[in-house]
Amino acid sequence: MNRFLCIVLIAAISMAAVSCKKDGVFSPKEKIVAVYHQETKVLNGETTTVGKYKSEEWIWDGNLLKEMVSYNEDGTSAGKRLLSYEGKRLVKLSDESGDYYTEYVYKSGKLTKISMVSGGEVLFAADVEHDGSFISKMKMSVDIPDSIGADFAKRSLSMVVPRQVADIAVLTGCSRSKQAMGISLNFSYTDKNMTKLAVVVSGMTIMTVNFTYDKMKNPMQGCYATLGPSALSKNNVVEAKSSGLINSLPMEGLELPTNQKYAYTYNADDYPETVTTTASVSDDGVSTTTTSTTYYEYGE
Repeated sequence: MNRFLCIVLIAAISMAAVSCKKDGVFSPKEKIVAVYHQETKVLNGETTTVGKYKSEEWIWDGNLLKEMVSYNEDGTSAGKRLLSYEGKRLVKLSDESGDYYTEYVYKSGKLTKISMVSGGEVLFAADVEHDGSFISKMKMSVDIPDSIGADFAKRSLSMVVPRQVADIAVLTGCSRSKQAMGISLNFSYTDKNMTKLAVVVSGMTIMTVNFTYDKMKNPMQGCYATLGPSALSKNNVVEAKSSGLINSLPMEGLELPTNQKYAYTYNADDYPETVTTTASVSDDGVSTTTTSTTYYEYGE
């Protein structure tokens, strides 16, 4: 298995938990057992399509999620993520070799630090602060070794934080002046949903992302093995809007969709059965619009 795939398989973590959930404890009433995916991409008027295929299988041991198996488009296995617990709290997420993993550190029941390790080197770490029961800030540290390319690192970190933030973090982490640059993520909440993310670099807010939600049940709430804001929120995101200085900064290799929309269908218990995401990116006059649909299968 190649190096990029290994990191992607183990680096998927969310950023926080909300007040009605204990940090690191994932106890959904509806258990996802399989995930399917399909995608259509339009690049300068030319369309390419990936047909529906099984992208993940989730394996449970009672109420604990123990394995997340990923699949390629042709049905072959793309590796596993193995989840380790102390009691019911997730403390480690690793690949099959154990060389690539994410660790979660808690104090008094609250998440205080997350670290992503590759081949013994810490690529990403974040100190986590709380405002009451809500996570209010993550202070990030990114150190990209010369042996790891920027594109590889961005794609890996996009499983840790939103892709927009991953791009910024890697560009900062690869910079010669990175020791003087600090990156923080600040969170705001409304009705138990994370409604605003602010990205602060060296004390300056360079990007904000505002989220809106539906009123339905979120099967990913509290799941540290998947990318937020789903893990941060009671309901399901229907729109994410990005804005700020980042849109005018000349940062080579940075691609930021300014608006993403999510459309759902639901089952009889008000949980999502499908979610369709549309995002557009313009880079050097080249416009790309990607529409992807994810299908959730529930079980015992």
